[in-house]
Amino acid sequence: MSSEYSLDISIPNSNWLKTHGYSLCIFKAVKGPSKGGKPIVWIVRDGENYGDTMKIQWSENYGAFVSTQETKNKAHISSRTDMAVNLGGKLIRHPDGHLEVSSDGSEGTISIVNKSLSDVWCGLSEVDNDLPEPKFNPICLFGLDRKGTDLITPISRVVLMWAKDTIETATVIEKSLGTGIVVDLTRNNSRALKYDIDNAKWDKNDETTGYIEAFESDSELSPLLINPA
Repeated sequence: MSSEYSLDISIPNSNWLKTHGYSLCIFKAVKGPSKGGKPIVWIVRDGENYGDTMKIQWSENYGAFVSTQETKNKAHISSRTDMAVNLGGKLIRHPDGHLEVSSDGSEGTISIVNKSLSDVWCGLSEVDNDLPEPKFNPICLFGLDRKGTDLITPISRVVLMWAKDTIETATVIEKSLGTGIVVDLTRNNSRALKYDIDNAKWDKNDETTGYIEAFESDSELSPLLINPA
């Protein structure tokens, strides 16, 4: 059975965020190849979803994808095929380009295997359960060499970031567009957070210690999300 996760967010005076056009972007962390990984926006909640309290919920339903699309900063990774893959499974790209899933991978991780002679991009995706029709959204992006294999492992860590720009899910974001917070869900699947609009500051909303790290706008996101320390 997949694990269930939730974030309970307190946002007093949340209407300010709505009237100023802010969206809440959520990212998920992974461990993968040592070079070149990029974070991708997994979930976006715009002002229509704000209230003085907000709940974000999800369960572990993983997928993987392969893409041949250009992947510069703020690129929208729309040209891809997502397929459901369990931890310990493989997504295989065959020489003719078709994809196949098998269960004979490495325990605790997802293998993406490129049997073709073309360099491509790949990554993991996960279902956004809060949508009217849940769908896979990508969470990371790595280069996948011809005849190569990438091993990518999800981590129980998320990053929340405010963005005034119009940001879609499946968008590569390398630097924070607003203030944000790292939330560690390793020891507890449910966390309580708060955002102080007057001071532009994220914080926890309970007495538990050691599970959050706030960061400023224009911070590099890859160290927080791709092979984080």
